[in-house]
Amino acid sequence: MKQKTETGMKEFLIREVLLHASDTLPVDTEKRLSEIRRDKPSVPVIYVASGSAAIIAGSTAAAAAAKLYVEEMGIRGEVVLTGCHGPAAFEPVMCVHLPGKNKLVFRNITEDKVESLLNGVFHNDMPEEDLVGQSGNLGFEAWHDIPFIDDIPFFRLQKRVVLGNCGCYDPESIEEYIARGGYRVFLKTIRNYTHEEVCDIVERSGLRGRSGGGFNTGLKWKYALNSASDNRYLICNAKESDPGSYADRSVLEGDPHRLIEGICIAAYAIGASSAIIYLKAGSPHPLARLRKALAAAAEYGITGHNILSSGFNLEIVIREEAGAFVCGEETALIASL
Repeated sequence: MKQKTETGMKEFLIREVLLHASDTLPVDTEKRLSEIRRDKPSVPVIYVASGSAAIIAGSTAAAAAAKLYVEEMGIRGEVVLTGCHGPAAFEPVMCVHLPGKNKLVFRNITEDKVESLLNGVFHNDMPEEDLVGQSGNLGFEAWHDIPFIDDIPFFRLQKRVVLGNCGCYDPESIEEYIARGGYRVFLKTIRNYTHEEVCDIVERSGLRGRSGGGFNTGLKWKYALNSASDNRYLICNAKESDPGSYADRSVLEGDPHRLIEGICIAAYAIGASSAIIYLKAGSPHPLARLRKALAAAAEYGITGHNILSSGFNLEIVIREEAGAFVCGEETALIASL
C-alpha cells in the first residue's frame, strides 16, 4: 500500500506539477501541494533540526524522544527532521506547530527536556525557559506574550534566499521540495529557452558568484558556453576552503535539492552533460544527504538521459577531495580531479 501511495504521489508531481505548461497551477493541485508542505497542518507537527551541529548537540535522541512521546500519548501527529535554522548555539532546535496556531520555536532541546516541553505545549502550560519565539501568518492564531521570530535581533535583518528552505522542511523529501516550487524553474528553462537565452537572462539579472570576487554569473556561463569543446563539465565547489567555515554546509544538509537544481540550470546554460559536486573529505552527513537527493532526482527523471523527454542529458556525480586545504582553490581543485 505504501509503495502504491508513493507511486501515485510521484506520478502526480511529475504530470500535474513538473510538466504543467503554465506557471499557474490549478486550484486542486495547489491545494494538494499545500498539504504536502504542511501549510495548515490538521495534526500537530514537531520539527527537529538535523544538521551536523544539531546532531552533535543531541538532536537524534531528541527526535526519537519526540516520536516516543507522540506514540505513548496516542497523539496523531508527525515528527519531521529539518535542516539547520542558522544559530548553531541554539541546537538542538525543536519547533511545534499545533493546528490553527503559530509555530513555536524552542532552543537547546535535548532528550531529557522533550517530555516536559511537549507536555507544556499540549496542555497550554507554556515552557518559557527555552522558548525562542513564534512564527506564522494571519491565517493562524498567535500565542499571547511570545515574541515573533522576525523581531528577534539575530533574524530581524535577514532576507533568506539561498537559505530560504533551510529548517523549514525535510531535506530528504523530494516531494516536499517540489511542493515548494522546486525543479519547476529548471524544467521551464530546458523546455522554453536556448543555452544563450539562459545566459543572457542570468547576466541581465545581475546575479553574482558567492565567492569574494562576485563575478557576474551569466557572463561566466557565456565564457564556458562559447569555449571550443565537444564535452563540457560543470564543477560545483562544495569544498569550503576556509578551515571550519561551513559556509556551504547549511545548503548541503538543509536543502540539497536546491543545490542540484542550480547545478542542472547552470549545466544546461553552458551546454554541459556532466556535472561534478566536489565535496570536502570527512563530511559524512552532507554526503549522505546529497546521495539521497541525487538518487531521488534520478528516480523522478530530473537527471539522467533525455530528462522528462526534453532531449537534455545530465549526469551528476560526487567526488570527495583528499583532505588537502589547497583543493578549495579553483585551479587546484580541477587539477585534483
